[in-house]
Amino acid sequence: VAEEDEEDHFVSDPRAQSYPAFWSLLALEGDTAAAAAAAAVNFPAWGAACARIHAGLSKDKATIKNFAARGVEDVADALAFLEFFATPLPDLDAMAADVMAREFVKTGHPGCDAVRDAVPAQV
Repeated sequence: VAEEDEEDHFVSDPRAQSYPAFWSLLALEGDTAAAAAAAAVNFPAWGAACARIHAGLSKDKATIKNFAARGVEDVADALAFLEFFATPLPDLDAMAADVMAREFVKTGHPGCDAVRDAVPAQV
């Protein structure tokens, strides 16, 4: 980093780390049921967001021109990350339910305390 650029360096917002921190907490606590439930809810939402972004960028003439100006000729290849995550995981709900059921059999309780505590009670 050039000396004059040191003041303009990127500083991450700690709130941006809440998602990986939560996954780390689930892993450290071994709460596989909560992790499975979280994945079953989050992954489809993430996939839908990636699909919308992919659809928009792949059709946007300014984006395609911007890629070309940077030497990127294959727009589909440049957007492969988004396309990959836009593809739904087959049987995700069934996989999550299986993990949660196995956790229940193993421990005698659902094991979703972190998820339950994070969801407001219905009135």
